[in-house]
Amino acid sequence: MRPWNRYAPVLTLALIAPTGLGAQATAQAPSVDQRTEVVLREMETLIYPGVQPTKGKRVFTRMFDTHSSVHAHWAAYRIARAVPSLQAIALASEDALRYDKLRYEVANWVTYTYARAWFLRLATEYEKWAIENGRPAPSRMRPVADEVAQALLGHFSVTQIDPLASNYNSTAWAFTQLHQYLGYIGNLSDQSTLDGWIQQYFLVDIAGTSFKSDLDPSLSFFSTFGNWHHLIHTTQPLTVAQGFWQLQDPIKDKHLAVNRIATSHSYGMGWSRLWSLRSMADTTTSGADRRRFLRSANAHLALGMQRHYQLKGDFLNYDHWVGQFAVYAVTVDSGF
Repeated sequence: MRPWNRYAPVLTLALIAPTGLGAQATAQAPSVDQRTEVVLREMETLIYPGVQPTKGKRVFTRMFDTHSSVHAHWAAYRIARAVPSLQAIALASEDALRYDKLRYEVANWVTYTYARAWFLRLATEYEKWAIENGRPAPSRMRPVADEVAQALLGHFSVTQIDPLASNYNSTAWAFTQLHQYLGYIGNLSDQSTLDGWIQQYFLVDIAGTSFKSDLDPSLSFFSTFGNWHHLIHTTQPLTVAQGFWQLQDPIKDKHLAVNRIATSHSYGMGWSRLWSLRSMADTTTSGADRRRFLRSANAHLALGMQRHYQLKGDFLNYDHWVGQFAVYAVTVDSGF
C-alpha cells in the first residue's frame, strides 16, 4: 500500500464515476483500449514517486533532472485522464505544483527549449484534467505557462531556426508543444507567427534525413525525422500534411525496423519512433503505407514493453524518464 493513503477515497470514487472528483465536473476525457491501459498502469508505478510534494523552493527535482521531472508531472495527468481509477497520481502532482514553486522553477530552472516545451504540455494537461474533474482554479498554471510560451517565441524570433536540431534542442518538438498551447489558450496571433515558421522551415523536402538514421548507434533519444512528421501532423490541416508526403522520398521497409541497440537513450528513441509512426499512419494517403507504419508501431510497442519489464527498477537509466515517453507514445492518437 502506498503511503499516500489520503488519496485512497478518491480512487474508490473514481471507479464509480470517472469524472467525479469535483462537484462541477464539466467534461470527460477520451477513453483508451485495454492494451493501452496496461501500458499506462505499468508506467504509473514508475512515475508516481516522482510527482510527490517536495520541501524547499523547488518542485521539479524528484526525477533526477528538471525536464524529466516536468514530463513526469505531465504524465501524471495524462494517465489519470486515460485511466479514471488512477487519480491518486494526479492529485499528488496537484498538491506538489504550488504556484510559488512553479514561479521559482520557471525563473531559475525551466529555462531551456526542451524543458519549456514540456512545461507547456504539462500546463495544458493539468488544465484539461482539472476541468474534467471539477477542480478549483483549473487555469492556475496559465500565468506561468504564458511566460514560458513567450520566452520560447522570443528565443526563436532571434535565433536561426534549425529544423534538424534534435534532442534537448529539438525545434520540431518545441514547435509542436508551443503550437498546441497557443491553440489551446486561443492566442491565434502568436500561433499564426509560429505557423509561418513551420511553413518556411518544415514544409520542405527532408533531404538526407530519414528513419534510417535512428537505427545507427548514437546518443539520440528523439527521432529527428519522426518528430518532423509529428510536428506537421499535429499542427497543419490534413491536406497540408498529406501534401508534405509528396515532397519526401519513399520510406523503405528496412527503415521501419525496431532499433535493438541497448543503450539508455535508445530506450526513448523507440517510443519516439512509435508516436511518429502513429502520426505518419494518420496522414499518409497510401493504404499500404498505413498498414506498414502500424505494423512497425506495434513492433516498437512490443519491444518497448519487453525492455520495460527487463529494466524497471533502474532509476538512473530507465525509471526517471522512459515511462513518460511511453505514456506520450501510446496516447498520442487517442484524442487527448
